[in-house]
Amino acid sequence: MPIISLMNWIREYLMRRFAKNRILCERYKGSSKICPRPRKRLEKHVLESAKWRASWAEGSKYECSVAFCVMIVTLVPQLSEDIHFGPSNR
Repeated sequence: MPIISLMNWIREYLMRRFAKNRILCERYKGSSKICPRPRKRLEKHVLESAKWRASWAEGSKYECSVAFCVMIVTLVPQLSEDIHFGPSNR
């Protein structure tokens, strides 16, 4: 019986936490659609990405470099006409 009680307590705890977070998200009236913590993480990645330099190599290939790391990236249009960003296999 104690295991069932523990599992029930965990379930109730998670339900209360999800409900509280839902209310907090609904009340959020920030300047952007992104909540504060993910926004800080995004801004950090944006600052780090500014160090990368991209230069055209040939066709749809670009050479991206930062410090001593160099990658070749191929931009390939997909059937859905989106652009796929990823490292080249060639």
